[in-house]
Amino acid sequence: MNRRAEHRINWNDSIQYRISVAGDYKTGIVKNISTNGALLWLKESLVVGNNIELLTGSHGKQLHVFMRVVRTGEANQEGYASYGCKVEMRIPKAA
Repeated sequence: MNRRAEHRINWNDSIQYRISVAGDYKTGIVKNISTNGALLWLKESLVVGNNIELLTGSHGKQLHVFMRVVRTGEANQEGYASYGCKVEMRIPKAA
């Protein structure tokens, strides 16, 4: 049974992310998105409650999206683990 209230869109594209707000950005995969969350595949070991900062954007505008891991999944054969994340805050990146 799907308990999500909002519609999810399959995305399957690369994403730049980092844990918390420190360190270098790494590349992961966003599998699907909605207004309030996303399913990410990362080559990283995270737990529920970890904070992630995504750097996204289109049409020349970049946005920092801060998310919290709300569920974890198994790793696949390529070493990616799945993480269900909830959007906590969005901040436009200064030009």
